[in-house]
Amino acid sequence: MPNTSKPRGLAKILHPIRKLLRQGPRSWCRQFYYYIRESTAADEFNKDMFYLKRRYLRRFYRRLSFENPRAFTEKMQWLKFFDRNPSHTMKADKYAVREFVEDTIGEQHLVKLFGVYDRAEDIDFDALPNQFVLKATHSCRQNIICSDKSLLDRKETISKLNGWLKTRHYTRYREWVYKNIPPRIICEEFLEANTEWGLLDFKIFCFHGKPSFVQVIYDRFGEMALGNYDAHWNRLPFGEKNFLSSPNDAPCPPCLDEMLHLASILAKDTLFVRVDFYYHNEKIIFGELTFYPDGGLSIFDPVEYDYELGKQLRLPFEQNTAPG
Repeated sequence: MPNTSKPRGLAKILHPIRKLLRQGPRSWCRQFYYYIRESTAADEFNKDMFYLKRRYLRRFYRRLSFENPRAFTEKMQWLKFFDRNPSHTMKADKYAVREFVEDTIGEQHLVKLFGVYDRAEDIDFDALPNQFVLKATHSCRQNIICSDKSLLDRKETISKLNGWLKTRHYTRYREWVYKNIPPRIICEEFLEANTEWGLLDFKIFCFHGKPSFVQVIYDRFGEMALGNYDAHWNRLPFGEKNFLSSPNDAPCPPCLDEMLHLASILAKDTLFVRVDFYYHNEKIIFGELTFYPDGGLSIFDPVEYDYELGKQLRLPFEQNTAPG
């Protein structure tokens, strides 16, 4: 089972240098070519395409094919450019998606909402409970977890939130679904940790509306680790190089079958989406819908699983072929 961690100390400084040397002159020339094509492209679509070709090559040391994508990560890039269903934007919006979830599986699966704000200065901290979570609705990994309001630096928090409101998450990985989400801040209920590894985050990867496997995130706000499980809660032999693989197995949630069923409802009529849930106080709580996990640039370990997962995702021009 892979058990890799991020480089630290001197290794962290040398890591990008080693990575650059590993790519070699041919890769450098190809990246430079993509950069020129990106810089001189007459339209945003082609600018984005060459940007992703350059980033993909730098990330994986292999060229990205839009014509014949085989790896899961390649197909994620294809979806960014060609699967532009307007409903995806609503589902990726952490505030707007709440109505979709309420209408689809019921409001009992939603965490309590305390407020939604266009400006950080509009937040009335005195009216909030002692514990809460602040999130940017138009991006990912922009969260503030407040477990004790008396320790919160409000001025610093407002400054950070306003900085998030000015950012366009779309520009980082060209994730189309984020491009037109109105930037807002939401405040939600704080969910207490309920296991020795914190509050477990169950991320269900759904292909063509059907759950394939569950990725469990341990210690989300500490030294984050993960484990992957099939629908019968058997540990799967792969991880991601960006994250530790937990040496421990998470307990199978007693509601696993229901969780998988709810994920299939939310993922209906979608080529791919990851449906995130928490299990808290004997309730299944919705987290979010993610169309391109890690920007579609996860480094699978071993790499063969990038291609195995790619077989499960049949793009429109592959629909007449049986899954591999």
